[in-house]
Amino acid sequence: MRLKALQQSFAASLQRQGDADLVPLIQQTYGLHPAQRLAVYRNNVVLNALGSLRDTFPVVVQLVGEDCFAGTAQRFILAHPPQQACLSAYGGRFATFLAEDPATCVLTYLPGVARLEWARNIAYYAPDAPILTVADLQTDSLDTLMLTPHPAFTLLLEDHPVYSIWQWHQQPSDTLLLSATGEGVAISRDAVGNVDMTLLSPVQTVFLQTLQSQPLAAALEAACAVDPALNVTEMLTLLLDGAFFQPGSSS
Repeated sequence: MRLKALQQSFAASLQRQGDADLVPLIQQTYGLHPAQRLAVYRNNVVLNALGSLRDTFPVVVQLVGEDCFAGTAQRFILAHPPQQACLSAYGGRFATFLAEDPATCVLTYLPGVARLEWARNIAYYAPDAPILTVADLQTDSLDTLMLTPHPAFTLLLEDHPVYSIWQWHQQPSDTLLLSATGEGVAISRDAVGNVDMTLLSPVQTVFLQTLQSQPLAAALEAACAVDPALNVTEMLTLLLDGAFFQPGSSS
């Protein structure tokens, strides 16, 4: 068997797609049948990926319980095995899987919590990049000034109060009061590497959402449409304090 075919067969075995091509090539040692030796590798792959998902989605684990999470995560791992050697990059499709898996699909808020935790993971591991400063806004061309989202920035617009759910699980109390509406959340990373989350008002959400694809002046105009009494200084303070964007350029 050529090396490429051997590697493909081994990868298929790790995904439980059959061992028939490999078993004849493996020696029986330490009293283990070749199929048992393959099972050891398969088990290690699943356990490593499961541990990574558990670390990335701790509140999801708390919401569904360890047993349910382990079963759901193992189904996810077999359906969507890691494609990169770095497991910190694994789990981007987990929220979608939770929305479709029979064991969790009834918990309609759960995918949103998973998206929030994945955004926190992105923020933590994102590459360093310049952060917007006051000097970057000192220009006469606000009508054309385009800003670039920082690699650590994610804007979530959820139908459920996922920020409130996540925050409660950091310091659980006897009661959890949730709004009946969704929440907008901005996730980023500060100058010293800490992941920050900002619960946004509707006008702040519109402002940051528009700013991802339109000039600063257009984003302020969109925010004014939501709140005619918009405080522009507060919007710019949000923009500068949040480390959401990099310096841009005039389009």
